[in-house]
Amino acid sequence: MSQTTAARTERLERDCGIVFNDPGEVIQAYTFDELLDLEQVRSFLTLYAGLIKATELSPAATYFVSYLRGLTTAVQSLMSLENAAMDWSLSNWSLLLVAKDGYTNLKFRPVNSEITDAAPNNRDEWRNRILADFYGKTIQPLIRTLAQEANLSQNQLWATMPTSLYYYKESVITRAEVDSPVYKQIISDYEYLVNEMDGNVFGLTRNPLKVKIKMVDNPYNPGEQMPLKSSCCLAYLTEGRNYCYTCPKMTKTERAEKYEAIRAISTANT
Repeated sequence: MSQTTAARTERLERDCGIVFNDPGEVIQAYTFDELLDLEQVRSFLTLYAGLIKATELSPAATYFVSYLRGLTTAVQSLMSLENAAMDWSLSNWSLLLVAKDGYTNLKFRPVNSEITDAAPNNRDEWRNRILADFYGKTIQPLIRTLAQEANLSQNQLWATMPTSLYYYKESVITRAEVDSPVYKQIISDYEYLVNEMDGNVFGLTRNPLKVKIKMVDNPYNPGEQMPLKSSCCLAYLTEGRNYCYTCPKMTKTERAEKYEAIRAISTANT
C-alpha cells in the first residue's frame, strides 16, 4: 500500500466510519443488498433499537441515516479534494454494528476498497454521474425500505442529511486557499448536490437536501452560531434522552433554557 493510499484510508476510517481493517467486536453485519429486504431491515431495526434502548423502531432508522453522513462525507471529500472515488454501488457495501466502550457504533465496510483517481475531460459530467448513482441507486433504496419498516416518511429520513453536509462544507473550505481550484470545487460540488440535483434522483418530486440552513447560538462556543437540524433525530424516544439542543421541535424558550443549562455545566467543568 502506497503512502498516499494509506493516508487516504486512515482518514476515511477516522472521519467517515469506513472500515478497511479489523473493526473490533462486530455484533451483527448486513450487506446493503440485504437491507433492501423488508424482513432483513426489520431484523436490523429491531436489533439496533434494542441496543440504543429505543421505545420504537423509528429512532433506529433516523440514527442509521445520521451515520450515513460518513459515506456522504467520503463521497464529497474524495470527489472535491482529490478528484477520486470509490465504488459506491449498493452491492459493494456492508453495515457493521460494532461494540465499543459500552456503545454500539455503525460502520461501513467495502468489498472493493480501491480508491480510483479520475482525470475526467468533463468534470461536471463525472461529478453529476457519481452523485446521481450514489444517492439514487445506493442511498435512496435504503431510505425507502427503512421508511417503510419504521413507519416514517422518506422526506423525514432525507432531512437528517442537510446539516451534516453543511458542516462538512464549512469545515473543509477553511483548509483550502480561497479561490484555489480545490476551494471552487468544494463549493461547486456542494451547491450542485443540495441546490441543483433533480428530485427524481431521490425518488421524490423535489431535492430533499435543498433546505434553508437556520442558525442558532452555540452554547459550546459562545459568540458563535451553529446550524439547526432540519429534522428531529428522535433521540427523545431512547432511554435517558431528550430533545437535542439543535432539534427543530424545540421552541425558542425551550432552546434558551437548554442553552443556559449547557453553559452552566460547561462553566462548572472549567
